[in-house]
Amino acid sequence: MKVIQLGMTLSDSNGNICSTWEFNFSDFDLKKDPHVESSIDLLRSNGLDFEKVKRDGIEGRVFVGKFLEILPRHRNLKWVTFHGLYDLAYMLKLLSGNPLPGSVFGFVKLTSGYFEYVYDIKFMARFCDGLMGGELGLNRAAKILNLERSGAAHNAGSDCNQFSKTGPDIFYPASCTTTENSIPGNFRGLCSGTNLAAIAKAIEGLA
Repeated sequence: MKVIQLGMTLSDSNGNICSTWEFNFSDFDLKKDPHVESSIDLLRSNGLDFEKVKRDGIEGRVFVGKFLEILPRHRNLKWVTFHGLYDLAYMLKLLSGNPLPGSVFGFVKLTSGYFEYVYDIKFMARFCDGLMGGELGLNRAAKILNLERSGAAHNAGSDCNQFSKTGPDIFYPASCTTTENSIPGNFRGLCSGTNLAAIAKAIEGLA
């Protein structure tokens, strides 16, 4: 599978937004590459023009070359996702240029090589009052948290911009009521669907 669209928002720990970028990749070929038709229809209904993206979008190799020049200079970045396990998988495949590792251990090691601090809002929501134990989608979570949207839904730039105000340093104290020792750092590496932090500790034990 190939990345079609990628959104990134840069903000500080107080939720002040610097900028939002949306990258549309020309590598995906609707005629040749495997895809789920209902997902394509959803993206089209929300404004994505596949023909234009194929013609005018950025090549993955160009993006990767520039991105990997920037990433090592900012190892202290905190990456915030919403149900981001698949997002990470797509990014790892794009950045490494290789198939994904065949084991969860290999996936965790590869992830930590690119993204040292990962926080998943959907996972964090499990420990917060009023957020349905984390059993909710992005739009429902945004409505509960009164987060305004800029742009259309199901567009990568708009989606990530909407949740940029829920970074790990401000999302936790605003909504969560777990024990006093449960600080935002304890959510690091925990994505909805798998426990990356626990697996990472296991890997350290094998080293």
